[in-house]
This record gives sequence, structure tokens and C-alpha cells, in this order.
Amino acid sequence: MPTASQRCVLLAFTFAAACTTLPHRAAEQPALRARPPLAIRNVVVVNVTDGTLDSGQTVITDGDRIQRIGPMATTPTPAGATVVDAAGRYLIPGLWDMHTHSLNQWRWTFPLHVANGVTGIRDLSTSVPMKELRRVRADVDAGSVTGPRFVTAGPLLDGPESQRGYLSVHTADEARAAVDSLQGEGVDFIKVYHGLSRAAFQAVMDAAGRHGLPVVGHIPEALDDPMEAISAGMRSIEHVSQFHLLCAAERAEIMRLVSQSDSIRARGDARRADEMVQRAGEMRFTSYRAPFCEEVGRTMAARGTWITPTLTLELQTYQPPVEVSTEQLFARPEYQYMPRATLDAWRRRHVAAIADTSRAHREEAQELRRQSLAKVADMHRGGAGMLAGTDGSGSFQVYGFNLHEELGWLVLAGLTPLEALQSATRDPARFLGRETEVGSVTIGKRADLVLLDADPLQDIANTRRIHAVVLGGRLLRRDVLDALLSGVAAFHASDGR
Repeated sequence: MPTASQRCVLLAFTFAAACTTLPHRAAEQPALRARPPLAIRNVVVVNVTDGTLDSGQTVITDGDRIQRIGPMATTPTPAGATVVDAAGRYLIPGLWDMHTHSLNQWRWTFPLHVANGVTGIRDLSTSVPMKELRRVRADVDAGSVTGPRFVTAGPLLDGPESQRGYLSVHTADEARAAVDSLQGEGVDFIKVYHGLSRAAFQAVMDAAGRHGLPVVGHIPEALDDPMEAISAGMRSIEHVSQFHLLCAAERAEIMRLVSQSDSIRARGDARRADEMVQRAGEMRFTSYRAPFCEEVGRTMAARGTWITPTLTLELQTYQPPVEVSTEQLFARPEYQYMPRATLDAWRRRHVAAIADTSRAHREEAQELRRQSLAKVADMHRGGAGMLAGTDGSGSFQVYGFNLHEELGWLVLAGLTPLEALQSATRDPARFLGRETEVGSVTIGKRADLVLLDADPLQDIANTRRIHAVVLGGRLLRRDVLDALLSGVAAFHASDGR
């Protein structure tokens, strides 16, 4: 059992304050002193727009902004500045995870994000009241809570069969009222789920448009054609699995089969309905054609709709890594940063997956992986904007660490290391309309930075080699990042107490 001091480590760094008791509210913590100037000297600045490397640079921050960038010989260090000797190291903008569900457990997920260089997140569904999140956001912005900046949808909108914690809407009027209510609470966007009726979806799009709120999420299954979601102006579509139907050349026939199966099931012929659904499911993969998928990407680019593939979810959560033994998998050091109950559930799932040794199942999983990667490449060639996101609540994922895995998957799908890095830096800034604030190492932008020990453009895995993080102008050296991680481990070792 960790001591009181060990248990306090997590809270001490999360709340950026000396810790004598276990606080329950970020607002109870004293504010940070003003941030002193910071000089990162002799660093290689990675230009995430064009992939150039500017070596021998000095980057000066003051407060929470980048004040100056220039050659080391001609860029003086301000008096009283903290100096970092960055010889041989590479500076990139802070990373964004554009699909996560971290806010429900922000007290311990925030340190994991920051320790992994994730300085911004887009949370796509949370049960935490917006009133509390507004306070947390203010504390993060002020520096009294150590955490990433975030945008959130609050609870997502789903149909009558909604899961607990989602907002269930039955009619168009209910959908409009839900959007109006969420806008009043201060959400940044609206997330829709696949159970919405066609009328409710259209009402959401109309109401969100009136409020200037982007709509993101899943394509409702009730639409006559999934392309309607893109035509209606959805800002982003989550998960590559949404594109198994969109990229099917026989999409119309698949949807006809599904529609007919509903009426046949209603007449009592469940067996025939199940056969039709199975056939439709198989056709989603057998009718995949790369040129067709590229055309979907072109349409998305023209309409301004982005994709967050969440390959880590699709290829790691939905397809447990059976190529390694359970003992090997759970020896991964980052697993110490997850709750015991979560790890127990993952272990049971992995054991069950290994036990399923059927050749058909393994071949199906391999084909799903191949097509998922290929479709991301196809849509990227078509011009669709890509956002790096993890859906971090999935099995076998650890918040923060999983974003680096996602970048690796994107490169495996065919993106260059630069393009993968852009999907977590420049492109989130563009998507969010924050190009003047974040997304590159540029004078005047927020000082959210990651100092790496190796070049990420040579090998995207080098984004894991973090020497230090600058969070809103605050320097967090490696020892501080390690303390953040140790605090989370101690927190979970004591079962979150």
C-alpha cells in the first residue's frame, strides 16, 4: 500500500501545488506563480507544415506564448530565463488526441496525456457536468491544474435505444431542444450517434447550424445513404469502420438488403432476415474498391468533412493482440497506469481471444486489418483530412501512450511520418479554427511544445522519446514527467484512493 506521500504525488503534480492532503477540487489549489521566460537553446525546430528542419535555433517563451525564434548566435537569452540545452534534440508542437473520452477520469488521465506530450484533446462524450468542466478548463488555462487544453461535446445524442449517459432523443423537436440545451451549457460541438432517426438527425444539423456548432460522430443508420451525412455537413466522421459501407461499391444493394431484412423480420421470418443481414455484412468487404474509396475522400475534402480513423481502437481494441501471450502483453510497463479492474477485464478478454483459434476468425481479422489500413490510405489520397485520435476508453489502450500508437498505425497505413505528425498538430489546429493559437512552433502561438531526443520525421516512433514538455510556457523536465506517471501508478496501486 503506497504511503500518504506517494498517493499524494499524483494530486501534487496534477494540481501543480505542494501537497499535504488529498484535495477533491482543483479550485482549492493555490494558483501558480507567473511563468518565467524560457530559453530552449541549440534546438532543431521541426516545421510541421513543410517538413523542414531548422537547426541551431533558440526558442524563447514568455508567459504562455512563444516570443522569439532565431539562430542561437543572434538570439540572446532574457535575464532570469530558465535555460534548456537542447543540443541534438528536436522541438515539435504539442500533440492533440482528437478522439478521446478522458474527461470522465480527468484527475488521473490528464497526467498521462501531459507526460506523453499530449497538450490538447477533443473529448467526444462525457458524463461530467459542463459546469464542472468549465471550472476545470479555467484551472487548466490558468495553470493551476496540470492538464491538456480540451474541447468537448458533453453527452452525445442518440436514438431511443441509447446507452445510459447518452441523451436519448425520439423526435425532431426533442433533437432541437437537446441541441439548444447543450449550446446553453457551453459545449464546443455536438456529437451524434448511429441510433438517431433520420428526422432527428436533420433537426440536429439544423439546430447546430443555427448555433454555429460543428456536428461530429457516427453516421446514423437510419439515413437512406451514409453519404447524406457528408452532404449534410458533418464536420468529422469517427472510426474507419464507418467507411466499410461508405467505401463499398455495392452500397445501394447492401442498404436494400438491410432495409428488406427489417420488414421480413417484422413479418416473423427471423432466419431469413438474419441471412440477409449476414450477406449485407459480407458485401461491405467483398465490394470494396480502392478507386471508389478515393472518390469518397474527394467528396469529403470538397465538403470539409474530416475523418478520425481511430486505428488503435479498430485494430487493437476490437482485435485483441493475440500474436503475443497474455503474460507478454501484461508485462507492458504502461499498463501500471490503468485501474486494476480495467486490467482484469482486459486479461479475461485476451485469454478468450487467444482461445478462439478458428482459422476463419483469424483470416477475417487479418482481412479487416488490411482493408482498414487500405481505406485510410485511399481516403487520404482522395484528399480527406485526417485527425489522429484514439477513442482512448478502449481495451488494451493507455491514455497518452495510445496516441503514439495511433501515429504508428497511420504510417503503416501509408502516411509519411510528416503527414502522421500533422494529423496530431497542424491539422487539429485547422479543424478547430485555432491556427493562430496552436499547431506549430511559431512566434505568438501558445507555448505548448514537446522536446524529443530524436527526429520524428525519420521515424514516427521517435515521438515517444520525450525529453521535456512545455505546457503553456511551463517547463516539465523528464523527472517531472516521470513523477506524473509514478503518481498515477501509485493512485491505481491503492485502488484510486
